[in-house]
Amino acid sequence: GTAILGSGFSGRLMGTVRYKEGLTYGISAGLSDDTFVDGNWAISATFAPDLLEKGIASTRRELQTWWQKGVTERELEARKTSLIGGFQVGLATTYGMASAILQSLERGVGIEWLDRYPQAVNALTVEQVNAAIRKYLDPKKMILIKAG
Repeated sequence: GTAILGSGFSGRLMGTVRYKEGLTYGISAGLSDDTFVDGNWAISATFAPDLLEKGIASTRRELQTWWQKGVTERELEARKTSLIGGFQVGLATTYGMASAILQSLERGVGIEWLDRYPQAVNALTVEQVNAAIRKYLDPKKMILIKAG
């Protein structure tokens, strides 16, 4: 769900806030620091000073729409393909394989997870993704930080 909202050039945030509205050169949503603790979920963007308030409003509108309406079947299927393909390409090097093994062990899922990951991603349904979005995120509880 987060990848659909804001991962790369195919994410909703980039498609709307950057391409349609021309308010930023970069915007993304993602999870981080979640190996040993719950981690954090964030949207990160850069705006010119004179576009800051418009950019924040646009970002909040897109976040609220995503949170309320969720993702579509088409978006989910496209993102599944991207996630699985990126994962498999990442395993093609010794470094990538070692990193994936270490991350699996650190998270306590075992190296078997490397074999199960594509099936786990493919098994996700729109209903599950949208339920997770609403369960774990609440735009009303989010904190805005401005720096510049």
